[in-house]
Amino acid sequence: MWHLNSYGDYYLPKIKSGLIKNYPANPYFKSTWLGSYFTRIMQPGPQIKKFKAFKNHVPAVELDARNVVAEFIQQQEQLLSYLKLARQTDMNRVRIPISIMSWIKLKLGDVFQFIIAHDERHLQQAKRNLTPN
Repeated sequence: MWHLNSYGDYYLPKIKSGLIKNYPANPYFKSTWLGSYFTRIMQPGPQIKKFKAFKNHVPAVELDARNVVAEFIQQQEQLLSYLKLARQTDMNRVRIPISIMSWIKLKLGDVFQFIIAHDERHLQQAKRNLTPN
């Protein structure tokens, strides 16, 4: 979960900054081809492609599990509140730099889709690892 928290540490402040721009609401969101691609490769499914985590998203060897899980829950609540706020903005106009290459910017809606797919992928992975064979 620390890995997921590291993505939250990066994206949540950027999402908040994007939401503050207060673009008028637009009920229609159109994903970019790049946003769709990143979301599609992160989505869990029967044929999951494995990826190596980028250096700044690899956890330390020793972690306090209780604190990591508490931070994850707090970040999920924050993400949910930002999703609710996003209904009042134009997610096509807000651009967020991606964590691995800050010169690439995705639409806010693409970032939400990517984060949710990424989190779901790892939560399913954790569930598989906890289930006895």
